[in-house]
Amino acid sequence: MRADPIDEQKPAPWQRVLLLQGPVGPAFRLLRRYLTQLRYHCIQVLFNPGDRLFAGRRNGTLVYTGGIDGLEDWLLVQASTQKITHMVLFGSERPVHIIARRVAAQLSIVVISLEEGYIRPGAITLEFGANNAFSPIAGQLPPRSFRIDREDTYPDNRGHFSAMCIYGGLYYASVALFAKRRQRRFMHRDIGILRELPHWVKNFHRWFWGQSKNSAIIERLLEHSVGQYFVVALQVSQDTQLKRSARGWNNARLITEVLDSFAASAPQHLRLVFKIHPLERGYDNDRKLIDELSVNLSIRHRVDIVDVGSIGSLTRHSAGMITINSTSGFSAIHHGVPLLVIGEAVYANQRIATCAFGTPDFDAFWKGGLIASARLRKRYIAWIRKRCLRPGDFFTARGIAASYKAIIDAINTSAVPHGNMRSAA
Repeated sequence: MRADPIDEQKPAPWQRVLLLQGPVGPAFRLLRRYLTQLRYHCIQVLFNPGDRLFAGRRNGTLVYTGGIDGLEDWLLVQASTQKITHMVLFGSERPVHIIARRVAAQLSIVVISLEEGYIRPGAITLEFGANNAFSPIAGQLPPRSFRIDREDTYPDNRGHFSAMCIYGGLYYASVALFAKRRQRRFMHRDIGILRELPHWVKNFHRWFWGQSKNSAIIERLLEHSVGQYFVVALQVSQDTQLKRSARGWNNARLITEVLDSFAASAPQHLRLVFKIHPLERGYDNDRKLIDELSVNLSIRHRVDIVDVGSIGSLTRHSAGMITINSTSGFSAIHHGVPLLVIGEAVYANQRIATCAFGTPDFDAFWKGGLIASARLRKRYIAWIRKRCLRPGDFFTARGIAASYKAIIDAINTSAVPHGNMRSAA
């Protein structure tokens, strides 16, 4: 991928940027190149062989060779010595992110937290400080002064998901084959290539051969069960949102308690649709649990499992959605269907969702849930787009170029006044 110079964007000469734990693939290497072309001082920290695989030339990189316990002191020294003004993170709640945000707070460094877009496809999430449940606007609604100027649209860049899978396979294979034990502690999931490879193959197989089967299930639901099925949006089992913001819930507990309640108290005409996350498609744990429990409860004929296809079209015609804290909840808000959120989420507000705060009443939800007014929902989604989303992605050439313009704009608009940086004590 070539980085196109962005000559019209000129940095203040003292802005100095540190990149930490980017998305899998070349995204942060290209961002480093963009920033260097614009005469920013930019450093990318590398933690493991996966980072080094995509980092390219070592100019502008720092290799951290210590353990997780020594990272905070090391970062404090590096950020102070290098006079860093901005940290750019992909995510905000992995162990490295938590440490980096503590260091940033001590040194008055601006933190730009990136993620895949809350409302996908075609957009990235870009917030200051943190994102998801720790977003600075988590649980908030748009202020009265907010007005919808225009509806932003984000082009979906073809090949995004396949590129992410290829980069992810290369990244995690490098970590599995070459990383030392202390380097693995920086990962949010334990990776063993011999253990993971069959799941990656199975994921592709199910995606390729399962499209017609999934399409048939969705078509049947849309023809015969509009408004008579609930969607359960499952998440990646190793997602940091489940580890940090789920109030003790995980996929297995959600499946078990939802099925128990559905069998005991849901009206007989209703159906249940479990949407498996695309990155979990190659694993059998959730699928087996759904099959076994629904058979034991004598409701297998009322339960569907979908692992390919848009959750938006399923949600639009559903009776409601249940999730721990998946960003799929935005789809329910957008389409005006009841949403039950169990954990903490950026959209967890009692005026737009049924917020369980860890103690959901599934029995009551089968009878109906809160639907906010169309005006409030439209304003809320528009506000989220305005505050948190920017065009782009992290895996295609066009998407990466668009995302960097947004990141550079965020750096420029949050420029730290010269002389305002603190030094480490």
